[in-house]
Amino acid sequence: MVFRFRHMVLLLAASLTSACTGSCSYRPLMLPVVFSLDSTGKFSVAASASMPTLIGTVSAGVEVDKSLSEDKTRVSLVHTVRGKKVKDVYDLDGRGAVVLCLNGWFSSRVERNRVDIQAMDGVSHVGIMDGDSNPADCVHLTGVPVPSPIPAAPAVPGHGYVLGPAPGVPMPLMSGTHWPNRIVGNVTTGNLVEISCTVQGDPVQSPYGTVSTLWNKVGTGYVPDSYVFTGTDQPVASQCP
Repeated sequence: MVFRFRHMVLLLAASLTSACTGSCSYRPLMLPVVFSLDSTGKFSVAASASMPTLIGTVSAGVEVDKSLSEDKTRVSLVHTVRGKKVKDVYDLDGRGAVVLCLNGWFSSRVERNRVDIQAMDGVSHVGIMDGDSNPADCVHLTGVPVPSPIPAAPAVPGHGYVLGPAPGVPMPLMSGTHWPNRIVGNVTTGNLVEISCTVQGDPVQSPYGTVSTLWNKVGTGYVPDSYVFTGTDQPVASQCP
């Protein structure tokens, strides 16, 4: 893929993990929710429905002494305030699968009742959407699109650079080219990857505003061409069988 744009801003993003203990049953969440982290390390929250409830702020690594209700989802955001790691803990109404977005990029789909977010230093935007949402909608959720740096066109034919919210952040490798599909692995933002073949699939919009139905086969999974910089909008490999 090739991008055409006038302005580019890079914000450091968050890396996300998830965990679930015991048996988890779900009901729909009141989403979407966007968490924004300013330069002082303070989180602000915007929601289209009910606002998340702040349970408390504790030191990183300390668990909040409050049980999680069966009809809630707990979101923990670890970040740095005046040089110290702290954790803000919120409860969201409802339980269910969620789609996580980093600065307008699709990160993962989590089928858990707990979402732990480890925020890197710098300003970041974390969006949480209902699990049935199209991950392509991430680009509209967190405000101004935030592209990663564009490298020179790959010197090796049939290859492309993985794009994402920040260098080194894993981007999902999907099982297919139509939503919903499973995450079968990941590729690292900034890495040059080999594209074995290409195929048409569901349209995906990049944070640059471009839309493509082209998907690239990378290893054992697929990556939207919107997430791969190849220097061209055209396929760089033969069609997948």
